[in-house]
Amino acid sequence: MKRYMKTALWPMTMLLMAALVFASCKDTKQKAPVIDDEEEEEQEATVDDIEADETVEVSTAREFLLALRSNTHIIINNDVPMNITDALDDLIDEGRITLREHGSNAGGLFYLDEYDGNSLVVARRHDIIIEGKKGLDVEFIATPSYADVIRFENCKNIQVKNITMGHKVTGGCSGDVLVFNQCKDITVDGCNLYGCGVNGLTLDHSSKVNVSNTQLYGCSDYGVQMSSAENATFNKCSIYDNGGGIWTDEYCSNVLFEKCELYGNHGQLFFCYSDITLKKCSVKHHHDDITGNVKFRDCEVDMDYAEAEEYPDIEED
Repeated sequence: MKRYMKTALWPMTMLLMAALVFASCKDTKQKAPVIDDEEEEEQEATVDDIEADETVEVSTAREFLLALRSNTHIIINNDVPMNITDALDDLIDEGRITLREHGSNAGGLFYLDEYDGNSLVVARRHDIIIEGKKGLDVEFIATPSYADVIRFENCKNIQVKNITMGHKVTGGCSGDVLVFNQCKDITVDGCNLYGCGVNGLTLDHSSKVNVSNTQLYGCSDYGVQMSSAENATFNKCSIYDNGGGIWTDEYCSNVLFEKCELYGNHGQLFFCYSDITLKKCSVKHHHDDITGNVKFRDCEVDMDYAEAEEYPDIEED
């Protein structure tokens, strides 16, 4: 009898233990946090966390870098030029900003190891407003001539307002000033982008870009360089004292400059492999130039042409 009871109880005991283990596993799974794509992206960053959807006021380049997160309005309250390279180098030494690996799709703040220093990369961020406080001359400078001042990659809904930025060194340079690579919904307003950057503003595979009330000057190559850019509008901008004016590859589309000024540039003003439109612009350029892909609409044009008998067609609205 006792042997029978032991034999009967054994499978019941095993079933009870299995049920308890299953319940424990099920409870553990229910308690595990669910991480969506955005949260996973935020965890990849290596700088301090800042709550989303907030306004942050900063006064140093270091504070600015730490505030560069999605869903953040950054107001910069400082009228003394801030060295973005020094702040970047400090955060790299602390292990809080890491090297951008080739082909990486991670989000966060990274650096590129350029020939003469480090270059800042902001990757996969969205809904950021970077704004200089009203009434102040807010300026960021980069020390290495091979570094971009700020480079955005795979970003969306980025606004840069009332900021001056350029390189500390003068003369020859291999880094650009402000770069957007594979970005969408970009606004640049009331900014000054100056050399020795190769290009003041670089748009690479980016779309829905609005640049207004911005000066691009003193750059060694072009004020604006665009590759595979779509739906880019420049309004009331000044492009002057650069090596050249505007460069586009053959894959750009729907590019408009309206009420802009182009003057005092050296070398070729328009190096355009795709069509662009200038509307109600003022153009002064006294070096031989080619304007084959440039459409002028109701513009004031005073320039010399490489095609001696092919003057630009200036249409009136």
